Amino acid sequence: MDEQDSSLDEWLMETQRLELQGKQEQAENIRSQILKQKSVPWEVLHGEPLAQHQHQAIEENTQQPPAKASGLVLRTESPDTGQ
Repeated sequence: MDEQDSSLDEWLMETQRLELQGKQEQAENIRSQILKQKSVPWEVLHGEPLAQHQHQAIEENTQQPPAKASGLVLRTESPDTGQ
């Protein structure tokens, strides 16, 4: 498995080298065909935008009252004895 990981690391470094040379199409081909990486159909957040969304989510969560029980009852009786 280490040999496979090493090979994948080498391919990843190659894609980075190709991108630095402006060879985006070749780098993308390696990513999709060899590394099996796929692009996601949404914006991936990093750094400050991610931190802002995290802060907003925490703030919204702390401002909401705790969720009430939904009325579900947990049965603890044994199915064999009915107790």
